[in-house]
Amino acid sequence: MRGVWIGQTLEGKTPAGVARMTRKLGKKVFAIAGRYDGNPQVRELFDGVYQLAHSGMSEKEQLKHAGALLRQKARDLAQEL
Repeated sequence: MRGVWIGQTLEGKTPAGVARMTRKLGKKVFAIAGRYDGNPQVRELFDGVYQLAHSGMSEKEQLKHAGALLRQKARDLAQEL
């Protein structure tokens, strides 16, 4: 799944389109993804890329708790900013 998201993003799917439009407006844009492998092309699109995956959790657990993980990551990002 990780490779699919990265490939779709680079092919101009919604995250890349939003990032490019946002940059044209001079605004910062961040991505929160289930997983991120550090791909530099994706990193160039966003001011920050954050992943929800935790090394101590199975993929099944991560999917089960995806909403809570996303809310926590969004709170963390908001505090950072």
